[in-house]
Amino acid sequence: MVRKKPWSKVTDMKNVRIYAIAVFLVLALVTSCGTASMDADISIEELSPKESSIVLQTLVVESEPEKESMDFPFSPKAGDVVTFGTFRDRPLKWVVLSVEDGRALLLSKDVLESQSLVDMMFGKGSDWDSSSAKVWLEANVYEAGMDDVEKSFVHDDGYGEVFLLSSDEFVGYGDLIPVVDSQWWLRSKGLKDGNVSYVNARGSLVEAGLPSNYTMGMRPALWVDIPNV
Repeated sequence: MVRKKPWSKVTDMKNVRIYAIAVFLVLALVTSCGTASMDADISIEELSPKESSIVLQTLVVESEPEKESMDFPFSPKAGDVVTFGTFRDRPLKWVVLSVEDGRALLLSKDVLESQSLVDMMFGKGSDWDSSSAKVWLEANVYEAGMDDVEKSFVHDDGYGEVFLLSSDEFVGYGDLIPVVDSQWWLRSKGLKDGNVSYVNARGSLVEAGLPSNYTMGMRPALWVDIPNV
């Protein structure tokens, strides 16, 4: 049997110590990497609420001024969005287009849908006074959607209590009218006999119009009296 020399034992002890130190360093490195990874995850989670709050602030700044209801007396200004009356039992929102002579001109913020059809025909002809559109708005927006108090403030300007904008009115108030992703009728006759002007889904006036038996959305307007405060 071959005996190990004394210095061999020393060498073995040194090797064990070196091995132990190496293992310790590796474990320390792995632990530090894991901690760094956890720190990175935590920092990302902490950033998320800040990003959300920035988005919310942007939405608040860019959103239009809205009021919960239009309680009378009220002091509207052009560009306000107010709630007045209902349509299909849902509150109806309106954009204030003009305030003049103690009255405010309101336009529905959205294009209305009928109960059975998404879109409505203007009528059998292009004349507003005899159109089925006028009758439909009278029945569904004014009669069915307003109580007696609300009706008392609606002002008939010669086109009915509820009406569609004319081409000239659309051009005049165009900067205040929100664009909707839908076509909607105006009350003005088109350039071709039997046609009615309308606004396309890009928010542009199509004065040439389409035949009145075409179907598209309707966006009612009305004048309301502003009582003296």
